[in-house]
Amino acid sequence: MNLYCILVGKMRNTYIRLTSILVGKMVQQLNLTYLSNISQKLCEKINTLLPGNMDDLRNQPILIGREIGNFPIGRFSGQQSDKIDSIPNINATSIIASIDSSSLLIAQLEHGLVFASRLSIVLTIDGGLRKFIRIGPLYHYLKEKQNGGLANINTKGQDPAAYANLLRSNLEHFAAQLLSNMEETCIMLDGSLAYWNLGSIEESRATYIGISKSTPIRDLRNYSCLLTTDTGRSIFTKVSSPTSRSYETVYVKFEESPFILRVDIAGNNYETGYLLGLIKNNDSFSNGYPESLKLAHHLSIFTKLEIMSLRCRVLSEYKPARIPSFSLRKAILGDTHFKGG
Repeated sequence: MNLYCILVGKMRNTYIRLTSILVGKMVQQLNLTYLSNISQKLCEKINTLLPGNMDDLRNQPILIGREIGNFPIGRFSGQQSDKIDSIPNINATSIIASIDSSSLLIAQLEHGLVFASRLSIVLTIDGGLRKFIRIGPLYHYLKEKQNGGLANINTKGQDPAAYANLLRSNLEHFAAQLLSNMEETCIMLDGSLAYWNLGSIEESRATYIGISKSTPIRDLRNYSCLLTTDTGRSIFTKVSSPTSRSYETVYVKFEESPFILRVDIAGNNYETGYLLGLIKNNDSFSNGYPESLKLAHHLSIFTKLEIMSLRCRVLSEYKPARIPSFSLRKAILGDTHFKGG
């Protein structure tokens, strides 16, 4: 009897194990079939809701890889300018004050970030350099929720590049406010005025000019392409903009070079053509770009050796407790780089 029970028990356990294996294999087969169906249905849904439309690329003008964001030679089809005007020759003098700055992340702490900044100002009159000012490097330790000069900053969990831009913007604002007290001054800035607080410009005696080498707005690139085809003279065209803006946007070719610049103008005390002629007479140009802005840029940037020196000074002079670290991304994925282009 005991032997019978043992044999029946073993057969029952074997049957249960075989049943479990068969059921497991059936489930796996069903899952594979289901996944195959899901894959097909997912592809169908993506093609319906997010169609590729790649056939529409045929015979279209295109910029690809590192060309993306460049100004096209020739032009895209699109909005055209109603009027192209020549920049008049203006034999009047005015101070051109060009401002540029740089700011870079030096160190990261538990409760903040350390940046180094530099500000430069270049003054030109009658097409010649008269003076330049270079301030920095300046250290800034931005703490979480600090109070003070840059109040209400919360550096926790934010992109450091945003705070570098914030520092640059504040430095350039401070310089522009001081320069705006001078009579008949044109203050030139690197970049668009779209990100500037222009509320106090109406009370200023200066004219603010933001010069951009690129723009993300495709229609504005179309304007620039039209100017490129008009050779042999300095020209500009006005760009229609929302009435809510407190600045005017024009596209300008200061020389016979093919390079076109976007120019934002605020607090303009002159007619647009006269102002552009005034800038041309009181600054010098290389490849259609103001030399004062170019010099201000080179005076404000940091070299690799300077960056190393700034980091060494933080460690040697302020004695922070340096801790070891590693890159989680490199540890998981490996040190792989892909350079598209």
